[in-house]
Amino acid sequence: MKAGKCPAEMLSLTNKVILNPKDVEQLQNAPHILVATGQAESQQHLFSVLSSDQMLAGYVGFSMPQRKWASVDVNQVINVSPHRPESSRLVSSVVIAIDFYNKKKVTQENYDTDQMAAEFLQQFPQQCFTVGQPLVFQFKK
Repeated sequence: MKAGKCPAEMLSLTNKVILNPKDVEQLQNAPHILVATGQAESQQHLFSVLSSDQMLAGYVGFSMPQRKWASVDVNQVINVSPHRPESSRLVSSVVIAIDFYNKKKVTQENYDTDQMAAEFLQQFPQQCFTVGQPLVFQFKK
């Protein structure tokens, strides 16, 4: 397959890679994929999948932060395989560092971290994340 751009901004906010429904079917409807950009284990990244007719078949739609983090260029050939995590290897907690995406709109307001955690869990249920993976998270007070 080839790396592509996420076809819509709203899809980028899901923190999932976007696949055409035909490609999802070829990957046995796996909820997650392992993307390999090279031979080393450090060049393998786990992503959750979202199916959309907006994505061209044969391409994996990455958001800009995902492409930057995984060092993936648009139209780069990548190896993609289905991934179904073993329930015994799941992590049930995560530490997240939060910053403003748009540095021009930084505020000094306090945020309710318990409310943010609840919103995060609601927006990203059953989603796989890789250590160090950037997330785009919209939180509305």
